[in-house]
Amino acid sequence: MAVRFFSQCSNYQILVKPYIISVVNGIPIHTRGEKIEFENGEFVTEKKTEIDFLRKHKAYGTEFQEDKTPIVDEKAF
Repeated sequence: MAVRFFSQCSNYQILVKPYIISVVNGIPIHTRGEKIEFENGEFVTEKKTEIDFLRKHKAYGTEFQEDKTPIVDEKAF
């Protein structure tokens, strides 16, 4: 089931994993980072890892909140 998070900031972003450049044998290795981006102040996901990460984040409840109302899939009707 999809979970909706919302923020007052329309382009709110949360860094999950930073972009890393490491050097191995003199060759730079780029490791891509991950971030969660809110679009128009809203982020909807069904991924359990993202939901757990957001619920445990230190900004949860202050900079963004979870919408507790159930999301109804209009296609199901």
